[in-house]
Amino acid sequence: MTNTGSGSTGTSAVNIVLPNAMAGHDVTFRWRHGSDRSVMEEGGGWWLDAWLGGNGIFNANPATGVQHARVLSKGGNYPIHNASALISPTFAQGATQYSIATAKMAIGNIGTGSSWFFKPVNEELTPPITYVKFDRGTRAIAVYDAAVGGFVDTGALWPDAAYFEVKIVVERATKALRVCLNGATMYTGVAGNAHMRLLEFGGVMESGSNGSTFDVDDVTLDNINTDGGCTP
Repeated sequence: MTNTGSGSTGTSAVNIVLPNAMAGHDVTFRWRHGSDRSVMEEGGGWWLDAWLGGNGIFNANPATGVQHARVLSKGGNYPIHNASALISPTFAQGATQYSIATAKMAIGNIGTGSSWFFKPVNEELTPPITYVKFDRGTRAIAVYDAAVGGFVDTGALWPDAAYFEVKIVVERATKALRVCLNGATMYTGVAGNAHMRLLEFGGVMESGSNGSTFDVDDVTLDNINTDGGCTP
């Protein structure tokens, strides 16, 4: 995974490889700058929920490189549904014209499957800036629009068992929101906040979804002054 930093040009890119979480533990990950490794540490960093095991860092299905994060659905046995299972570090608030987040994701649903989500926020436990939801039944992609006060069906579908890339662009001055799918605009609207500072990934994990997977790779969070559109 990659953090492109909080600088105005995104030149402070850091590549890391995360270790496996221990089954039965909540694990926090911290960036180690200048290294391709990370260490487990209480406090800030990547947080990976391993309450029931199965969530972790794997080399089974990377988008690029050799490793990726995986969230595993336990179906109706998970203690909290619609919960974030992978949370990035919280980065300093940028002051550039645009706040940008990208992620490559692959959904491997089993049985009736789980719905999953990608959610940028300003701080943990605060209302989302937007909320990109991947429906389990129709494979529809819906986006939360703050001006609407709810989800809007984009008309786009997520591909089954294949990686796809979502890019979220927020213009700070206006909160104008653009959500891209694989390099093309999927939705435009209004964000709930102008500053993306951390990213959350998780799922509803409905009954019947046991064994379904949500793979996440090549995650970026950046602050820039030039609107690059949907170009990855």
